[in-house]
Amino acid sequence: MDEAQGPPSSRFQRLEGWLGARRAFLLLVLAGGSILLRFCFFLELRSSPCMRSHEWTQSDMHFFHEWAGAIASGDWLSDAEHHPLMDWQRASAAAWFSRHPGERGSYGGPGVAEPERARRLWNEWFGGKRFHQEPLYVYLVALTYAALGPEPAWVFAWQMLLGVGVYLLVAVLARRYFGEVAGAAAGLLVLFFAPLLFYELQLVRTTLTAFVGLGLVWAIDRAARLGTGRAWAWAGLASGLALLCQTTFAPLVLGAAALLAARGRREGGRELLRRGALLAAGVAVAISPAVVRNLGGAFRRSAWPASAR
Repeated sequence: MDEAQGPPSSRFQRLEGWLGARRAFLLLVLAGGSILLRFCFFLELRSSPCMRSHEWTQSDMHFFHEWAGAIASGDWLSDAEHHPLMDWQRASAAAWFSRHPGERGSYGGPGVAEPERARRLWNEWFGGKRFHQEPLYVYLVALTYAALGPEPAWVFAWQMLLGVGVYLLVAVLARRYFGEVAGAAAGLLVLFFAPLLFYELQLVRTTLTAFVGLGLVWAIDRAARLGTGRAWAWAGLASGLALLCQTTFAPLVLGAAALLAARGRREGGRELLRRGALLAAGVAVAISPAVVRNLGGAFRRSAWPASAR
């Protein structure tokens, strides 16, 4: 071992201190590098078919584009039945009708084309006017279309900004839990994580999901550190927004509630109940518009006769 340099643990501690003293500057430099990388990536792909994948009718990108366009055109409550109809769904509908020929008339008379009959069947399977998947992403796309026009490139712009946010959140969270060196290493790794870059230029919610998930971890971590009712209320709002993005965040939200219970036991049941109520209230406020809209859609659907579907 080179005694002039000291033991490895000492060198590591010096590196930790050096990075800690320059934390803000390094984050700024690496964030700038992340923006520059995305700018170059966009220039490379702006004229490629990758930017037009939403025109492929058999893709999720096309469905999001069509749904967001309908919302931006005035259907802000999604009062129509917005569900995909891919070729494999048509084939499944045809197979179902062949096994249940007596049901064909329930989905349209002799003059109804088979694709429309299949759509009506799948709309019923999807739940009619109820959201069959979480609506946060498509409404963000719709707001973008309403403000700037129905061009996915504007969506890609804010998705790339969210990608920079993902980088920053990864670096900050890794530094908080594992130290300065781990934070810098994690930031560099995510900076060159190709799948994240790829999905930022696709009309899917992958980038939003990554950002919302990391933001939820940050909000829960902040609430656990501060322990205030306000912090837990904000964590509840973040949890609700995460559920509106993808309900697969439910285990993380339940984990936050368990963390709250574990922390609150030391401070008495009254404070625990207060914080738990604020967390639950935040979740309820965030998801209530989708819940109310879905319940209304279900009620309207159940009131229709089968022949009118």
